[in-house]
Amino acid sequence: MADPMYSLKRTRSDWRRPAVLAILCFGLLVAFATAAAELKQDTIQAFDQYVKVTEEERAAKMRKYGAFLWIDSQEEPLRHQFHERLARGEVVTKRLETRDDNRPIRIPHGLVHHWVGTIFIPGTTLQQTMALMENYPSYPQLFSFGVQGSKVLGREKEDFQVQLRMFREARSPVFYNVDLDDRYKRVDAGHGYRRSRSTRIAELADVGKPTEHELPVGNDRGLLWRLDMDWSCEEENGGVFLQIELIALSRGVPAIIAWLANPYIQGIPQEYLEKVLQAMRSGAAAQAVPQATPSSSSRPS
Repeated sequence: MADPMYSLKRTRSDWRRPAVLAILCFGLLVAFATAAAELKQDTIQAFDQYVKVTEEERAAKMRKYGAFLWIDSQEEPLRHQFHERLARGEVVTKRLETRDDNRPIRIPHGLVHHWVGTIFIPGTTLQQTMALMENYPSYPQLFSFGVQGSKVLGREKEDFQVQLRMFREARSPVFYNVDLDDRYKRVDAGHGYRRSRSTRIAELADVGKPTEHELPVGNDRGLLWRLDMDWSCEEENGGVFLQIELIALSRGVPAIIAWLANPYIQGIPQEYLEKVLQAMRSGAAAQAVPQATPSSSSRPS
């Protein structure tokens, strides 16, 4: 018969061991998040290659399926399921991974965040939706969860150079000055897109103090090094389908805490994407026509 005291000690020991490990890993995660990191040239090159292959695959799918939106390049019944969710007013998001000749694209010292999200905005038009995107002075109100300031640095026709003062709420909030190169194009009467690429991201230190300043670009905590967003609009069924494909780059995570950090870190872009899409729908609400709902019957097959 087993010694009850031994069984009790063993049970307590078995319980304490993972608890101590979790506390240790959490401490390592906090230390990792606050430590400085350097954006290396091989990381930049790998990320640029990831974006290049992604854009080539997107163009190939457009030619193959003739579908302007990612959801319409999916097989049935998944495509039908997505459109049913959009008709109910949901945001459809999906984490993506681009492969080069079916091989993972390794990002040394970095982590890629690749998501696509779609929403249906009833009662609006392509022109109104794209005008809302171009209304940069409204961004602190429209995207109040992540933009504190916005200014247009330059414009040439439908190309904008913009600087956003962005932030992310957390136990320790993070602020950035993000310079964007935004290029808009109306493809036809029912389709348009915006290609947004970060050209400079500087994390801010001592925010709100007289000593507030930018950290050296690429030599900060590495929580956001690149931000690429492709916005696609398709007007149909009494409204606009708005899709955003996001590809972002952050520092890599040490293997010892990857199991703890990666699910949390990878979830941040998804949450941000959902908020941006919902904000765009809310921003268009004033000009919406009531009772407009999407239908899958007229979608491309």
